Amino acid sequence: MSITKTGTGKYRVKIKNGRLDVASRTFDREDDAKRWEREQIRALDLGVWIDPRAGRESVSVAWERWQATRTHANSTGTHATDRAAFKRLPATIRSAPVSAVNSSQFQTLYASMLRELARSSVVRFRTVYGSFYSWANRERMVRTNPALGAAVPRGSASKSKNEIFPLTVADLRVVHAALVERGGVASGDVGLVLGLTGLRWGELAALRLRDVQRVPIPAFRVSRSKSDGAPLRATTKGGKSRTVPLVPEAWAVVERLLEGDPNGLLFGTSQGGFRSLASWKRDVGWSANNMGRRVHDLRHSFATNALAAGTDLKTLQTWLGHASATMTADLYSHWLGSDADAGAVARLAAAWAEPRGASGGQRLEA
Repeated sequence: MSITKTGTGKYRVKIKNGRLDVASRTFDREDDAKRWEREQIRALDLGVWIDPRAGRESVSVAWERWQATRTHANSTGTHATDRAAFKRLPATIRSAPVSAVNSSQFQTLYASMLRELARSSVVRFRTVYGSFYSWANRERMVRTNPALGAAVPRGSASKSKNEIFPLTVADLRVVHAALVERGGVASGDVGLVLGLTGLRWGELAALRLRDVQRVPIPAFRVSRSKSDGAPLRATTKGGKSRTVPLVPEAWAVVERLLEGDPNGLLFGTSQGGFRSLASWKRDVGWSANNMGRRVHDLRHSFATNALAAGTDLKTLQTWLGHASATMTADLYSHWLGSDADAGAVARLAAAWAEPRGASGGQRLEA
């Protein structure tokens, strides 16, 4: 047995690999010492043993090394999420050795984050921490993944989420007129097209003349994306190309732009470069002319107006580039209500319209 009792009454375990001492640890209880010894011997036998000294590097230092491996592998948005996740780590975890952090610490962290963040954000951060510890495992620094060993509790923060706030078609035209007055026709028309197609900003910014089809109907072929500060992506957020039809009002704008190099940008700057969202918002005075909406609400406006006009969810899902019709329904169908809602409102309106004292019916008192 490699367990010995020290002069202080504790139990010291030495693990050998052949004739070499590869690890040692001291315990207050003999049962704990025996359990740890069995775990180490089993790991050696299975070929998955990890030297405890390898995990002594602090989480902060190891995180920097991990980030260096991701420099060219992920988008700007991913790196921003990584940075935000690291800032959320308490000092007790950042300064601790990688191998010393346990699942209970992450469980506490997730619960505390839920007090100010939406659950979806906490789940996203958990994925980042899990990726970090998966890397640490491949580097043979740890055997388990404490970040994924803890679950995000149910519930959400008291902080309100950004609810969709769509414009009606009439309001969209009012906003468009204000944008044109402030920023000129070329810039103002960008807002109108966003509201009539549901494209994300990066998708619109990356459109080329060749991405406009005339037959069988006028439409955009959306296959790329270019967000501010990020490299051009040869795919959309949904990962698939899609076709988005152009209603006559949108086609009237687009048709004027189709002269020139087919590979040129449809909504590029006067110099032919990619249009910046920040610059566009400044040029058109977005904050003063948006009726309290975000730019992304133009996408929501297209979706809700399409549903109100009778577009089915499956078709709208395809136009928006959502992964499933369920996602589209979750986002928008509740905004419009159901046929049952419409029927109930109609009956209630009829009841309120009935003259007081009319025979054959109940009276509604105010």
